[in-house]
Amino acid sequence: MKTLFLALFVLAAGSASVAVAEDMVTVRDTLSVFESAAPIMAEVSLPTVLEVPVTDPAFRNGDFTVYEETSQTFQPALYGEKTKAVPVAFTTESDIVPAAGTLGALTDRGKNFAEFPVSADAEKNSVTLDLTATRPITASGILFELEPYVALPNTLQVSVLDAVGNVRIVLANTALHDQAVRFPQTTSDHFRIRLEYGQLLRIREISFFNEEALRLEGRYVRFLARPGEKYTLYFHSDRAFGLSLGERPNLSDDRDVRKVAEPLVGKNVLHILADVDKDGVADKLDNCVADANADQRDENSNGRGDVCDDYDKDGVKNGKDNCSANPNRDQKDTDGDGKGDVCDGVESRITESNPWLPWAAMGFGVLVVIGLFMATVRGRK
Repeated sequence: MKTLFLALFVLAAGSASVAVAEDMVTVRDTLSVFESAAPIMAEVSLPTVLEVPVTDPAFRNGDFTVYEETSQTFQPALYGEKTKAVPVAFTTESDIVPAAGTLGALTDRGKNFAEFPVSADAEKNSVTLDLTATRPITASGILFELEPYVALPNTLQVSVLDAVGNVRIVLANTALHDQAVRFPQTTSDHFRIRLEYGQLLRIREISFFNEEALRLEGRYVRFLARPGEKYTLYFHSDRAFGLSLGERPNLSDDRDVRKVAEPLVGKNVLHILADVDKDGVADKLDNCVADANADQRDENSNGRGDVCDDYDKDGVKNGKDNCSANPNRDQKDTDGDGKGDVCDGVESRITESNPWLPWAAMGFGVLVVIGLFMATVRGRK
């Protein structure tokens, strides 16, 4: 009986260990989507709502989480802004019409996006965006927010226009390696951005590093802190994520809120660059986001890797096209040899669809030769 009880106890303990391990994998997977981490240096003697200021330009509402280190759980949190005046507004125009979404989504500080398609007939795709502000701003850079699993544009050029339409380039055509791009400090109310891209482009937001007052007293995050716990603020994700949160307290109540110092922001050591096709090349630098191509081969230098390009313009990507040099939308391959019928020049429908036939024919031939040999020997006798 004792042996049975001990066995059941060990089995239960093992199951609990597996469950804890799975939970830890889920937590680490969630934390790995964030590029930045900021430990919150504050201790409380009783449950208290903490208000944490945030000024990092990469911080965005809806793109953060507060993590309770000891209990290894994600906490409900509230993002807020304290404004002095109405922030500068932009109108946006483009030389091409978005395939999805609207141009207004690019500067609405929301979660909508504008999608710019890839033309199969164009060696390089480009879009020119004109952003006009309600008043001049002094900017020193641009931040692009992309939808998850979307690569950065290949190149960027930034110009400003004066009142009579004269154009002055402030950043020549430059290869993009990050979502934030810096340029010499420039004051204008009309910025022109030209992007070249090789894959589907979905931009959620374009914002400027404004060197003037942001028209905000500040931005902050509130959450309920508990005694004996340590907290870290994670933000700046590069892909979609989901959180399991407990019941949300009333964090909008300004009473008994404790303001703490802004935490020091650093790189999240758990961050793993988004790589949807698992080819070892991060999405934002991958010339084929959805198709594995570790070599990044791009023979025609159009910004699309060869495996996701479509040389013969038949609507089937090279990596899946059984005739990449001949249009064949139907991908017909009668003999199933991996070559489409239109480019299978030495097609043998019977032998290739029945690979045993050549061997059977050879065997039959050998038997005939042996039979003739035996008949000759007997005739001599």
